[in-house]
Formats: sequence, C-alpha cells, structure tokens
Amino acid sequence: MATALGIDPCLPVEPSPALLQLVLEPEQRRDLILALVGGVYQIKNRTPLSQDLQLWCVRLSKALLPNTLQINTEDPLHYLRAWVEPPVWQRLRLSFDRHRVLALEKNPRLIDAHDKLETIWKAAIWRTGASNNEPVFSFAEEAQDDAVQTHD
Repeated sequence: MATALGIDPCLPVEPSPALLQLVLEPEQRRDLILALVGGVYQIKNRTPLSQDLQLWCVRLSKALLPNTLQINTEDPLHYLRAWVEPPVWQRLRLSFDRHRVLALEKNPRLIDAHDKLETIWKAAIWRTGASNNEPVFSFAEEAQDDAVQTHD
C-alpha cells in the first residue's frame, strides 16, 4: 500500500511543534496559513487575504527578503514541500488534493531555503493563532531543543 501511495517504507520523523500544529489545524485555518506564506513570497493586488493580513505579508517580505526563491508556480504548497523533509512530504501530501500535488511535483523541489522557510512558516502559524486568540506553539519550546545541555 505504501508503494502505491509513493511512500518509502520507513518510520516517519518526529514533527516539529510548528509542523504538528499546522497538521492539526482545521482545513480552513490551514488554507489561511498557506495563503499567508504565499502572500509573503508573491505580493499581489488581488488576494483573498484581508488588508491587515496583506500588510503583514508585505512587512514580513520586506524584513526577510524571501524573493530569492523564485518558482514557476503560484501554489504556496510548493513552499510547504520545501520546508519539510522528503519523508515528511511523502505523507503530508496525502492531505491535499491529488491533482494539485501531482501538478506541484512536476516542479523541482526548492533547496537551501530551509532556514528562511522555517521562519516564515512559524510566523504564519503564529499569526493565524494570534488573530484567533488561541494558543500556538512556543518559540521558547523549540529553542530549548537546540540549546546545548550542560552537565555539572
């Protein structure tokens, strides 16, 4: 079955708190997060985002200068594919429309963009949670994972 779905037989990696939150979001909020990430990379006049969210995207885009990742598709799902590891993408892609994923996978995967994408995805996830006054993952929680442990 895994082969038919395009999944290599391996154990999935442990997701980051940000990715876990994204996966657990309702479809409407997940689509908003995707739209925010797309808005950061591709500033447009016509967008489904509110004026406040468009302004947020413009400000983040100016701060991070993400336009070095030019792609031939407007689908923000391309940035999700680039953000997660390939074994994660093999499973995550199943939660989206099959035709959308197949069209997306005709394009090469972005490389060497993980740090900038990590920041943008975390910011978009935080923004959607903050606008709804709901708890979101903690940056401090993730920072502790990266901290060097000292032993007395």
